[in-house]
Amino acid sequence: MIKIRNINPYALYIHCDAAMDYGSKSPGGVGIEIEFPDSVTLEPIKLEIGKYINANIERLELETI
Repeated sequence: MIKIRNINPYALYIHCDAAMDYGSKSPGGVGIEIEFPDSVTLEPIKLEIGKYINANIERLELETI
């Protein structure tokens, strides 16, 4: 996942992405990272879900969101 610089210390940032091999019968997966505002004392949540079989990239992108 590409790291985007968080510039607002009061914002909740949710980064998500999906990826898969070429072809609709290839496996794919999704990744999610949630970063809390500076005022919240929680560690970032990182989640990876894979393997999706017989999916397409559009389905993976929508499911990630």
